[in-house]
Amino acid sequence: MPLREINNLAGLLAWSPIGNGDLRSVVAVGTKDSGSIGFDDYGGDLELYDLCLNQGTSSSTPEVKSLGSVKTSSRFASISWTSMATKQQEFPMGLIAGGMLDGTVNVWDPARLVNGHEQPQLTSINKHTGGAVGGLQFNPHPASSHLLASGGSDGEVYIMSLENPETPNVFVPAPPPNQTKHTSEISKIAWNTQVAHIVASASNNGSAIVWDLRQKKPWCELREANRSPISDICWNPTEGLHLITASSDDANPVVKLWDLRASTTMPLATLQGHTQGILGVSWCPHDPRLLMSTGKDNKTIMWDLFSLKSIAELPSGGEEEAAPSGGNANSIGGGAFGGMGASQQKRYDIQWSPHCRGVLATCSFDRKIQAHSVVGAGQASGKAPKWLQRPAGVTMGYGGKIVKFNAALKTGVAIERMVEEPVLKAASEYFEGMMANKDYKGFCETKIANSQSEKERQVWGFMSLIFEKNAREQLVQYLGFDSEAINKLATELDPASDVSGGMKESQMGKMAEDAVSKALLVGNFEAAVECCFKNGQLADALILSSCGGVELWQKAQAMYFEREAKSRPYLNIVNAVINNTLSDLVVKSDLGKWRETLAILSTYGKSEEFPGLCEALGARLQEAGDVDSAALCFMSALNIEKTVTFWKAELDQALGMGDNVMALHTFIEKVTVFSQMEAGFAFPEDVQEMFTQYAEALANQGLGWLAMQDPSSGRTYYANQQTGATTWDPPPMPIPAAPVPQPQVMQPPIPAQQVNPTTPTKPSFNSANLANKYGDGFVSSASNPELAAQYGNIGTANPYNGAARPAGANVAGSSTGTPHQVPSQPAAEPAPQVQEIPPELMTVVNGLKGLIGALEGAQLAMPEKKQLGEISKGCEILFVKLATPNAIDPDTAGKLQTLVAALQNKDYATAGNMSTLLANSVWRQHKDFLKGIKYLIQLAGKKL
Repeated sequence: MPLREINNLAGLLAWSPIGNGDLRSVVAVGTKDSGSIGFDDYGGDLELYDLCLNQGTSSSTPEVKSLGSVKTSSRFASISWTSMATKQQEFPMGLIAGGMLDGTVNVWDPARLVNGHEQPQLTSINKHTGGAVGGLQFNPHPASSHLLASGGSDGEVYIMSLENPETPNVFVPAPPPNQTKHTSEISKIAWNTQVAHIVASASNNGSAIVWDLRQKKPWCELREANRSPISDICWNPTEGLHLITASSDDANPVVKLWDLRASTTMPLATLQGHTQGILGVSWCPHDPRLLMSTGKDNKTIMWDLFSLKSIAELPSGGEEEAAPSGGNANSIGGGAFGGMGASQQKRYDIQWSPHCRGVLATCSFDRKIQAHSVVGAGQASGKAPKWLQRPAGVTMGYGGKIVKFNAALKTGVAIERMVEEPVLKAASEYFEGMMANKDYKGFCETKIANSQSEKERQVWGFMSLIFEKNAREQLVQYLGFDSEAINKLATELDPASDVSGGMKESQMGKMAEDAVSKALLVGNFEAAVECCFKNGQLADALILSSCGGVELWQKAQAMYFEREAKSRPYLNIVNAVINNTLSDLVVKSDLGKWRETLAILSTYGKSEEFPGLCEALGARLQEAGDVDSAALCFMSALNIEKTVTFWKAELDQALGMGDNVMALHTFIEKVTVFSQMEAGFAFPEDVQEMFTQYAEALANQGLGWLAMQDPSSGRTYYANQQTGATTWDPPPMPIPAAPVPQPQVMQPPIPAQQVNPTTPTKPSFNSANLANKYGDGFVSSASNPELAAQYGNIGTANPYNGAARPAGANVAGSSTGTPHQVPSQPAAEPAPQVQEIPPELMTVVNGLKGLIGALEGAQLAMPEKKQLGEISKGCEILFVKLATPNAIDPDTAGKLQTLVAALQNKDYATAGNMSTLLANSVWRQHKDFLKGIKYLIQLAGKKL
């Protein structure tokens, strides 16, 4: 079905040029016959109809509405409608002109016609003689819309200026002495769509003349070789030098496309598809690719001028009835493309609507005027009509790129980069630069200077200490305890000002002195010490106890601390250091003075004990709700997993308050810098997800991991195949292990004499720990004397070495040994010999090697490869211990066998439980390989 249909009306049609409101779907129809039977009726009608295209096509849509009509003295040969843009207020509906069969040109005011005015006709121009006015068109340019061109059967072309319609001004396009003119009846007139002073006329003898009104002469002339009549002519809506001519010759029914720049004798292209002469053509004003033609062969064809092929056809009535479901693939009809009406008779006129896109009207000899929709008709060409194409578009692409185009500007597709977060971009580029240069300490100092809160300043301050030499000494100073300032304070302290009345020495009685003397004469140091304690001579008691052996020395210390610690709290620190009970000090310490406790641990804690002590202090602070201080303690312990957990909680809180990309950036900075202390550390999945989100955020700003993607820098990227650690620097050469010299024992001070200790100490032959490439970490030179020799480090002796205690003084007659004889230093024990692994433990070795081999064949990401390196390293250490007698006790060996068997059976829960039991029982002795076993369980659970 057509969109709209006017029945029992044979005429010529003109669309309303007014695009506002309901006028866009109004048409003017000038009848070609009277519709009566009589022989004396030569008049016609001018009628206005509203096709109501704005109201849809449903069954409830009202029919076509007649807006008015007027009788004419002659029938129509042509019709045209102008907006009269220069006089829109005077003529709100413009003007309608009709070329009549009697050679006159009549002009009407459609507004008067609609309003029922008695005289809607404004003027009648009688210039053509001898026949009908077949060519008539108003200038389409708004500034020249008052100009009307006409061509009649007398071969004359006139230009009529209707600026004042009642007194029109008529002139010819090429006045004398120019003699160029048509010698046959003019069939059509067409104004150029791009140049207002160019108009073309076509005649029945095969000539078409392009007139230049400004030059007042013909611009060019086109001629058919066989003088075939030209039935219609039209200009390209967007290209002013492209012209279409249609031939009504049945022997050569073609449509010719001319490019006037190239040739006026040879057409640019010829369209062949009709079998009989062509009656009319119309170039789509909304898509210059589409052209409609209708001919005597009862075909109405849509052409694609880009491919020069027909892409659709309005079906005739017979075709539609034979194939109601759309049997012709290229047919515009049925319900497929909006419902095209059909006619069993020939269509002689066809016109695109200037405002309703995809709509055209046809006039046929069976007295029907129909409106059709061609939406979807371009599917045969594979391209949508231009009015359905996007005139402009923009879309976001990966990497912060924007792709946009603007068809009107004809600039093609533009790809630009958009930065939505300039602060993130600048911060990320700076961060990547510092990481590429490995200036971790400098980066931390920059963050300290730019921190907005004291909390962040402390985090970066603690982190900067990791990369310092003598990090634990620097930690004590950072906590606010400057050794030089304290030494100065102690030196300048005036004892008399602190104790009113001065210090009074307590006196020992005569009897007490005699008792002590007699005890010393017989070598009973224990009785002498006890007598001194009872009489308040604490210093004498401590001195005498150092001569009575280790047991008496320790007993005297205990009595002294028990008696004096309540009045002098600092003695609790001395007690913990001397007796190596710093863990008890952590448990009993005041959490409000956690900084003092951490300073004590940093000063006196052994390197192997320091991380655990810091973690214990952090756990207490966490239980008390001081998570910020707890995080700093875990940082001091270099516990990456626990520390990152605190930071992750802070990040989740920040992200919960909104999209805070800078909070995510700060989290990545802290995690990245802090994790430099442990290569190959495998982060939990939730932390890995944060890295993924950060990478996506960087990509949206057009950024990436710049330090990893800069081939122009000339640096080579190295990867350790064993550990998975990666660096831009070549791997360092291995340093041979060297024995560590045994530090000298520090004796407690004795006022008068010094007694050499007699308790021997066994020298150890441990391989020297390689200093971290970033700094010492939180390791003291007191417990690691090899660090004191490094440049920039200050050697610090441990005044409370728990391995050395005063020995007993040899007394005559005593069974303890020869008087005053110091035993010689025993020779060093040989290092344990490595033997073959016992057969019953080979199941552990073979099982672990098989699991590592399976993981090496799996697809692993870079962090997982690093993790596999740690696994291999830990297993090698385990294999050495398994081959060393008594290095691993039977209980531990049994648990290892159970763990490996569980892994081989993919029972990861049992393997995890065994790993936890081993860590709780023998972590201190075997942490060097238990860490790798833990990674193995995690990685095997994901990949095997």
